[in-house]
Amino acid sequence: MDANKTIMNADKLNDKCMKRFIYLAIIMSVTLFSGCRTMDTNLLQAEAKNLTMAPLQLEMAAEVTNMRIDLVRQTTTNVISEGTQSTMSSSTEEVPYHPLGVYIGEGIFIDLNENLTMNLLPLIQEQIPAQAKIIGREKAWFGQRKQLNITPEQWKLTESGFFGKKTTRFNLSDSLIEIQPSFLHAGQNIHFEEDRLVYQTQGMFSKLTRAVIKPVDDGFVEVARWQPLKVHQIAENTVEVGRYLTVTRYSDKWVFVYEGFLGIYAEYTLLKRNEGYLFFDKHYRGKFIQVTPDAVEVRENGKQKIVYTIESANAQNL
Repeated sequence: MDANKTIMNADKLNDKCMKRFIYLAIIMSVTLFSGCRTMDTNLLQAEAKNLTMAPLQLEMAAEVTNMRIDLVRQTTTNVISEGTQSTMSSSTEEVPYHPLGVYIGEGIFIDLNENLTMNLLPLIQEQIPAQAKIIGREKAWFGQRKQLNITPEQWKLTESGFFGKKTTRFNLSDSLIEIQPSFLHAGQNIHFEEDRLVYQTQGMFSKLTRAVIKPVDDGFVEVARWQPLKVHQIAENTVEVGRYLTVTRYSDKWVFVYEGFLGIYAEYTLLKRNEGYLFFDKHYRGKFIQVTPDAVEVRENGKQKIVYTIESANAQNL
């Protein structure tokens, strides 16, 4: 999460009397919740219902379906200035998911762009038949709909939204995931090279998109980037992620602490219940992830955000 990178765009200079500078300031920041709504206090007060948390256990992995539940999503803030403060504007965008990352347990995944998510498939893997449909519906105006069709040899992901529909196929083998996007998108693959997990796109830009994770003594590190991400277990109950995040396991909770130059600036707690998981900040804003045998429902600050349903299927209706 590098801050205060600035690109000066000299091509936008006008005459000497009226110089206009346009620059792009990229600030990698941690954002999760907005507004004043909080979670259901009845959920938070039920301390006796907390279950024992799983041990922290690191595993490099790929997540290609993007069926992820955002816990802490990285963002970039673009600032444009035309020379005076009154003409400055900004916009914030979510950092894309990266398919490679590290699982640390309880379905928690940290990708190479440092997005912290709880991934859907590990939560429901025991409930998924050999042939199945998983359907996700966002509860919002123009909300996206996802459908993942699963067979032993191939997965097919269909995403529908306001701007249309796209289909991606994933061909599976023991050592390779071959990703076949819809028209005009480059194919991709994820494979092992000895003990390394490798992602790259096909075609003339394959070297630019190549990403690699390899194991080290106490965890995993990204290879071939000027500032690689390292996820390492510094103690039995403590994992460090990059330069800013520390995850600590207690018997009844996990605590996620983000630190900056001035100390702690964000702290979150993960609890496990019979009904699912609670993830919240110190102001009790957060998500309730309810897991049942045939569905996963995500509520943010008491408001339903998305529902995933699991259905058995046969070859004819996949």
